Amino acid sequence: MKDEEHGLIREILAGNQELYSTLVDRYRPRVYSTALKMTGNPTDAEDLAQEAFIRAYRSLPTYRFESSFSTWIYRITVNLGLDRKRKKQSHPIPPESAVIQNLPTVVGLPESSLLAREEREEVRTWVRELPDKYRSVVTSYYLEHHSCEQIATELGIATKTVETRLHRARKMLKIKGKARKG
Repeated sequence: MKDEEHGLIREILAGNQELYSTLVDRYRPRVYSTALKMTGNPTDAEDLAQEAFIRAYRSLPTYRFESSFSTWIYRITVNLGLDRKRKKQSHPIPPESAVIQNLPTVVGLPESSLLAREEREEVRTWVRELPDKYRSVVTSYYLEHHSCEQIATELGIATKTVETRLHRARKMLKIKGKARKG
C-alpha cells in the first residue's frame, strides 16, 4: 500500500493532479473521523477535513516519503485542529462581529438544531455574497483562524487594511442579520 501511495504521489507531483482525488477518497473517512473527534461538530469537522486535504495538497512537494500518506495527513489534521482550538481560545470572536447572536434562536425545541444549522448556512451564504476583498478576509479570520498579521502577509496588504476590511464586512453582515429579523 505504501509503495502504491508513493507512486500516486510521485505522479501527482509530476503533473497529474487529478489523481489527488484518489487519495482524498481513500482517506476522507479517517480524516473526517479525526476532525469530528477534535471539533465535536459535524460542520466544523467537514471544514477541518477539507482544510487538511487542501493543506496536504499544497504541501505535497515537501512530502518526504518517509511515512505513509495516511500518517502524514493524520498529522496535518491533528495540527490544524489544535491550531484552531488554540486560536479560538486566544482570539474569541468579538460580540459585535458574531452575526449569529443577532439571529433568533429557539432553544429546547426538537427543531432547534435544525434551525441553528439553517442559521449557520444563512450566514455562510451572506459571507459568500460579500465582495471578494471582504470575503477573503472574513474567511481567513473566522474560518481559518488566521491573525490579521497573517492575513496581511498572505494578501500582501497592510495589517490596518485587513482590520478595516473586517470591520466593514462585519457591518455588512450585521445589516443582513437585521434585515432578516425584519
